[in-house]
Amino acid sequence: MKIMPRLVGASCAVVLATFAAPSAVAAPPEFERIEINETSEQEFLTEECGVSVIETAQGTITVRELEDPDGRLESVVNINVAVEVASEFGVVRGRFVQTEVVKSSPDGQVTLQSAGRVPGGFAGLLVIDLDSGEAIKEPQMQVGERQLESTCATLTGGDAN
Repeated sequence: MKIMPRLVGASCAVVLATFAAPSAVAAPPEFERIEINETSEQEFLTEECGVSVIETAQGTITVRELEDPDGRLESVVNINVAVEVASEFGVVRGRFVQTEVVKSSPDGQVTLQSAGRVPGGFAGLLVIDLDSGEAIKEPQMQVGERQLESTCATLTGGDAN
């Protein structure tokens, strides 16, 4: 979905910016709440399903950043966004619920742990080494032809089987 990659990208950018310029002195935790309220054409589903599809996303992204007593930065990003894709024939609703945690270990390894459920994406836990970009743990994949067929059937007024 079009809005989902932007949400993931935005939350990862916030997390990476946190680690780009660490502070030498421990500071109190920082907290930011980002309201999401967007509506746009959903190009992928419009093309795949053959009908005009509009996507609406509403919810919040909450960012907490802190420095542990050893000076290592940690960041926690919580995403809770309701997503609706609609055509003139039907509506499909989902929820993007995800927690991303960035931690730096005593040996210097920095990891991103992303757990949750992303509509049209994955469900489970993804762990990435941010220095190498390598996935340490892959999530259970949720997307498949059957899910896309079911979504298109709803959006076109057809039968999902």
